[in-house]
Amino acid sequence: MIKFKISILLVLLSINLFAQAQEFMNNEEYIAKFATSADSLLKVNKSVSAQEAKNVAALVGDKVKITLKGVKSKLLTPNQVFGQSKKATVIVGSAYLCTHCEHTHINPATGYIIDENGIVVTNYHVVNAYAYMGGGNKPLAFLVRLYDGRTYPVKDIIAASEKDDLAILRLDTQGDKLPAFALAPKANIGDVAYSLGHPHNLYYYFSQGHVNHKYVDKTRVNGTDYYRNIMLISAEYGIGSSGGPIIDAFGRVIGTVSSTRTLSHAESPTSVQMILKKTIPVESLWKLLK
Repeated sequence: MIKFKISILLVLLSINLFAQAQEFMNNEEYIAKFATSADSLLKVNKSVSAQEAKNVAALVGDKVKITLKGVKSKLLTPNQVFGQSKKATVIVGSAYLCTHCEHTHINPATGYIIDENGIVVTNYHVVNAYAYMGGGNKPLAFLVRLYDGRTYPVKDIIAASEKDDLAILRLDTQGDKLPAFALAPKANIGDVAYSLGHPHNLYYYFSQGHVNHKYVDKTRVNGTDYYRNIMLISAEYGIGSSGGPIIDAFGRVIGTVSSTRTLSHAESPTSVQMILKKTIPVESLWKLLK
């Protein structure tokens, strides 16, 4: 009888584990729920406006004080990294009305939480996309949605660096405590690097690679040349992943997704040789924090 009960328990456990392993993301449904949440929030909460977001350039040089999360020096499996990281990785969504219908739409990007009180990192160009929305679209709100479905308005933008393509947002969490990442001091070439984001509406796409190169990159901002630090990685990401975390084997943030660069053969420009994944190293984020 005891053996029979143990067998039943093992069967039930295996069924439960199998069910967990068979979790598939319905991407269309997921973003539709975000739009529904946006409609509800718009009735009771106000986010930073597109006009206010245009003032982000004035924040350059400002620093943010955060409550740093401690982290155990324990190597995690890729499964564990994803399971832990998805909770603190968010969709940064620009809610808007198009010129063809009366439904709320979401333009999704990525971000990640670094303080349980609702401090989120994303790209400077993600904020700009909301502030200067084109195509006749009407911006409604700047919102953030967590993996578990909780959705919050962006209360304000509290720090930014156009040169480093970073922006720090503060959410109106109504006192909720949110899951947050720990930040690594730096990463080295050869270290494992995971990317988590939303490329082409594939929400919470997780990929693995390594840190390939660290170099000084020349960029132009408002007609002036600047130099910034760039960290190249081999983990895959694409449009929609902007602002997403690059994560090490301990589950800490080591960088932020920024852009890609395609390398082609000089004699055949259509012949792609490499696609460089350009990320902003965590050292640049540290400069925005107190």
